[in-house]
Amino acid sequence: MPAAQVVTRGFGSFGSIAGVVLRGFTSGEASLPESLRKLIRQFIVQALIDAATAAGANVFDYPIRRNQSNLPALEVYTPVDRVAEKLNDTPLTYVRDLTVIIKAIAQGNDSVGVVDDLANEVELALIREDKLAGVLGGNVENIDLEETITDVDGDGKRIEVEAAIQFSCRYYTDHGPVENRDFLRVHGDFDAANPDGEIEASDDVDIPQ
Repeated sequence: MPAAQVVTRGFGSFGSIAGVVLRGFTSGEASLPESLRKLIRQFIVQALIDAATAAGANVFDYPIRRNQSNLPALEVYTPVDRVAEKLNDTPLTYVRDLTVIIKAIAQGNDSVGVVDDLANEVELALIREDKLAGVLGGNVENIDLEETITDVDGDGKRIEVEAAIQFSCRYYTDHGPVENRDFLRVHGDFDAANPDGEIEASDDVDIPQ
C-alpha cells in the first residue's frame, strides 16, 4: 500500500521534520487585557459603596491618611496572586487564587464595636450573593471568606481599631498566543486512503523552535 501523503501549507520560514516540508510563522506578542487584579479591586470597592455600609463612600483601593473626617473606612488590597493551575499552553491560560484583604478601620472609644459591625457588613455584601461570581467577562469564579484578624492600637489619647478581613478569589487569565517564543504553525492536509488527491483530514500543529 502506498504511504500516506502529507501536504502542508502556510506562510513564513521553511523547515523540515522527518522529510516533511513545513511552512509556518513566528508568533507575535500576546495582547494582554487590563489587569484583572485591578479590575477585581475596583469591582469590590463599588460593591461595598453600593452596599451602603457604615463606611459610606469611604471605600478605597489604596491606603489613606487616616483621620476622623474619613473614618470609618474600608481599604481594599490584593497582596498575593497565586497560580493554582495552568489550564492551557496555547492560548496560555491560568487558574489563579487571589488573596483579597479588606481593612475595616475606625477610631474612638467605640471603635471595636464599629469595626466588628463593619466587618459583618463587608461579609454580607460580598458573600451573601457571591457578587463576584461570573463577573468581568466570566473570568471570576467565586470569592470565599477565609479569616478576620483584628488589631487595636492606642497611645492613651487615640484609639484606632483595624480588622483585616481576608477572602480568596478564584479567577482565570487568558494571555493569548505564546509571547516571545518562536514556533512553526503547520497546517497539514492528509490524503491517507490510497493517495488519490482527495483530502480526508486537516489539522494545525504548533511546533516550538
